[in-house]
Amino acid sequence: MLQPESLLEAGCGAGDHLANLQVLLPSATLTGVDRSVRQIELLRRRNPHLRSVTGVVDLTLPAPASLECADLVYSQAVVMHIHTGNSHLVALSNMFRLARKQVVMIENWNSHDYVADIRKLQELGITGWSSIYCYVRRKSRETEKASALVVSLTPLQLEEVPHDRPFLG
Repeated sequence: MLQPESLLEAGCGAGDHLANLQVLLPSATLTGVDRSVRQIELLRRRNPHLRSVTGVVDLTLPAPASLECADLVYSQAVVMHIHTGNSHLVALSNMFRLARKQVVMIENWNSHDYVADIRKLQELGITGWSSIYCYVRRKSRETEKASALVVSLTPLQLEEVPHDRPFLG
C-alpha cells in the first residue's frame, strides 16, 4: 500500500531507521535530517554509507529551499518532544510541505493532539495539500492503541480516524 520511492526522516538521530530502511527498500532514495549536529556526527560514524543522505536541519524553523521533497516523510518519537510555543506546528507544516504523498508519525499520542493540529493546518492552507486523509495503524486488532498515524494525500485501505472524536493513540 505505501510504496514510496523516496523517504525523508524528520529527526533521524544516529540513522538506525534509515540504515534499516536502506536494507528493506534498497531502490528508495533516503534522506534524514536532525537539528542536532552531534546526532548527525554520530550517524556518520555509525553509518558511513548514509553520509550523503543526511544533514543538519531544524524543522522547527522554515525548511531550507535546498531540502528536497520526498514521497513519504516520517517521524519516530520526535515531534512529541517539541513543546516551545508553536514549534511543533512549524515542524508539522514542514513535514507536509516536504511530503508528496504521505506523512507517517509514530509518536507519544498524549503529547499533542496531532490529528486536530494537522486538520487545522489543512484548513488554514498551511499543509500545501489539496486534501488529507487521516488513518490509524494499530499494533493489532485486539488493541485500541495506535502505533502509527498515516496521513495521505489520497485515500488508502486503512482504518480512518473519525472526524467526530479526538484521536486517542
